[in-house]
Amino acid sequence: MRTLPLAKMTKLSHFTPMKTQSGTTTRILLIGYEGVQALDVVGPMEVFAAANLFKSEHTPPYELLLASPTGGSIKCSSAGGIRLGDAIALDAVPNETVIVAGGSEDDCGR
Repeated sequence: MRTLPLAKMTKLSHFTPMKTQSGTTTRILLIGYEGVQALDVVGPMEVFAAANLFKSEHTPPYELLLASPTGGSIKCSSAGGIRLGDAIALDAVPNETVIVAGGSEDDCGR
């Protein structure tokens, strides 16, 4: 039996924001919906917010926007039904990078 080497972990403690071609802020549009898993919304937002803390002086920050099909608050299926507020309606925001948060198959189809 052949043994494969293990992948080595990076020595980087953080990752800085990606530079856009224009050198401007990268807009991250995170899409939530009724029944979304709270961690699937909050987790990515925390990652990009942390990246902004460690960016270099010359690297533009990430702009994080929460959106939903109709805007307003989003009721999560986890975390006791916590509500995420102030989501922007999808058709109101131009985007560069889109992340669709996870949830159950039934909730995604609404």
